[in-house]
Amino acid sequence: MEYRNPSRAIAALYRRGQSLLKTRLSDSGIDIQHADTLYVIGKREGLTQKELSNMLMVGKSAMTQSINKLVSLGLVSKEVDRSDRRSSRIYLTEKGKSIVPELDKVFEEFIELHTSSFTDKEQEQLEVLLTKLMKQLWGENAATK
Repeated sequence: MEYRNPSRAIAALYRRGQSLLKTRLSDSGIDIQHADTLYVIGKREGLTQKELSNMLMVGKSAMTQSINKLVSLGLVSKEVDRSDRRSSRIYLTEKGKSIVPELDKVFEEFIELHTSSFTDKEQEQLEVLLTKLMKQLWGENAATK
């Protein structure tokens, strides 16, 4: 199928990606809604919920729900930030640390799937174009948050 409208193509890619992630993550017990959050925490422990929200471009309430779910599953813990007692920093638990290697593997395969059909130059062009689109849709600072 050919997609001439970028919005339709992006929507189709998103749906297919979510389907693939759901299949690959089914054995881990991680819901695809929370996989991104856990993946980022695994790469950069100690982020605040606000920092995670900005990085993943999701609203504060959605991030709070995701973090609370991961806490209830025993995958992450929240610790009060010593320098700003109004916020919490998020860390992996031992259980979370045991899942992250599989999550890393799934996301690496997913990234490879997205990039393998492009040359290096095409990948760079795609990144520029998608960043431009994100800035348009979310505001100038969206891609740098």
